[in-house]
Amino acid sequence: GIRDHCVTGVQTCALPIFWEGIELFHFACQTYGGGNSSLIAIYLKNLFEKVRRQATVLRFLKFLMSYFFTTLPYSLRKIEGMRIILKGRVGKAPRTKKITLSFGQISLQTIKAPLDYSQIFAVTSNGAFGIKVFLSKFDQYLFIKI
Repeated sequence: GIRDHCVTGVQTCALPIFWEGIELFHFACQTYGGGNSSLIAIYLKNLFEKVRRQATVLRFLKFLMSYFFTTLPYSLRKIEGMRIILKGRVGKAPRTKKITLSFGQISLQTIKAPLDYSQIFAVTSNGAFGIKVFLSKFDQYLFIKI
């Protein structure tokens, strides 16, 4: 399962707050979660404010997103793509920078594509930065049989 793969792959998953993230991503990415971006944004805010080493959190996010989009079956997913944008003083940087994590397909150009968006900011000892979460949901009309 994911616990075995996570323990052997990334050592940072041993912390309890990371296990909460795994369960939250399962809930948000699968069909019964409905693709709730505000849940993910609030969790990321709390995670960045609690954990001092932000590079560890970014490494965990990359692993978690790649795991869900490569191993989770296509029929169980509610979302088609995910993009997380961090903008500000991330990781003790003296200047602001923009970090974009993106997996799957996200269409920001078409109006008909259902998109869930949430924005929140985190205040850490290094400074403040904004967190934006985009979830591209599956188009419900694709699954209707004619």
